[in-house]
Amino acid sequence: MVEELGALGILPTDLTYRCAAGEGGEGGEARRVTALLVVVTDGAKWLYGRLARALPDAVWLLDAYHAFEYLGEYTATLYGKGTRATKEHYATLITTLTGQAPSNRRPRCHARSWRRKRPNKRRAVDYHQLIAAGFGIDTLIAYLEAYTVDAQHTGMHQAFVEKLRGLRARMDYLGAGARGMQIGSGAMESLHRTGSQLRLKLPGARWRPEVAQALLNLRCLGLAGRWAEFWSHDDLPRLLNTALGEHQPRVRRAA
Repeated sequence: MVEELGALGILPTDLTYRCAAGEGGEGGEARRVTALLVVVTDGAKWLYGRLARALPDAVWLLDAYHAFEYLGEYTATLYGKGTRATKEHYATLITTLTGQAPSNRRPRCHARSWRRKRPNKRRAVDYHQLIAAGFGIDTLIAYLEAYTVDAQHTGMHQAFVEKLRGLRARMDYLGAGARGMQIGSGAMESLHRTGSQLRLKLPGARWRPEVAQALLNLRCLGLAGRWAEFWSHDDLPRLLNTALGEHQPRVRRAA
């Protein structure tokens, strides 16, 4: 699949992709532009192993949610789930890794008020300042290497530190933030609301699997801003066969 997307020019396997005519080229001509491909995955070794060979020039990041989950499981094993020592140690690890303390606020139910809610504005983070202050994955690994645990958890502790060493290159969240990258997959995981459900889950709608897949392919083209590029491509018949699949006649009738 990765090789196929690269051949179609959809996935910039060599960090460049073909920009359609009228999208920034001089005189309206098509050109090739440099792209930065960032892949955010979970901790599955087989997924990273397969895709890393196909995309050697990409930047790989471990989803921050999974990284925080690993740290939480580690501290819970040391001091027990939900204990004060676990919460304090977890906060120390998160702060060392990201330079920001985890939020301890819990959602509470409040009486409905007539006052208009203020917009939630996120505080800007100066990643360069945090890096200069010494936060980050290297500091976290050094902290855990010097951390003393009881004899019962020594093996688990050493295995966890070794795991972080293996994930070191994919857990440089401050460096990624300084380069404007996303460190989580929440934006992609929530894409189903606008990418598929908004188009397919219409009142009374029923879809064959091949028709639903074809609509989803075209919907993603529109969301990616490549709708005009797709329909003006010189090799449009081949692209249609790839996008709509082997059931193209049925798709045409259903559409």
